[in-house]
Amino acid sequence: MNYTATVRAGNVLGESGNSLIKGKTNFSKAPTGVANSLSLVQPGNNLTWNEVNCSKRNGLITGYIVMISNSSITYNLTSTGRYIILNGLVFGTEYNFSVAAVNSIGKGPLSDPIAVEIGIVPGPVGSISSIMDTTWAVISWSVPSYIPSDYPIVTYEIGYHVLLSGNCLMAYDDEYINTEILQLCNSSNGNTFINITGLND
Repeated sequence: MNYTATVRAGNVLGESGNSLIKGKTNFSKAPTGVANSLSLVQPGNNLTWNEVNCSKRNGLITGYIVMISNSSITYNLTSTGRYIILNGLVFGTEYNFSVAAVNSIGKGPLSDPIAVEIGIVPGPVGSISSIMDTTWAVISWSVPSYIPSDYPIVTYEIGYHVLLSGNCLMAYDDEYINTEILQLCNSSNGNTFINITGLND
């Protein structure tokens, strides 16, 4: 780090001119402070952290080393800023993240790790069934086999439509569904069934 120092003398009548000296501080050790407040924002997987305390940088911070690990893998990435976009993380997998600051001498200590499970969307629902009458239907389903622990289910969306053929209502199971006549309902109370009424007789 470069610096400039000035010195001047003074008495009751005034002050002298400045005497100036320029110099350079030579640091001889790696950072001793750690980055903190690690946070992973999903779904973009943007990992951010706070900078190291100024008194513990021991010079200019030139970059950061990010350690990613779990029970199967451990690897490091580098960043010149206080964030990094993490690509290639596996959905439904828990990872540990730690960060170390780097200066011209070397790498500082790793921060305390944070553990984050990757995945925002739940898995598909299963075991869908229905009971139908002429004017109503009850549709039920089982909960998904995978639900991210940090992101519980807040709603189910149910889509249905009917196909009128002559005087009969028929279930239409072709993959080419006319979305213009698709009816959508929401179940947000935690139930895994919904009553649909008002169907045409």
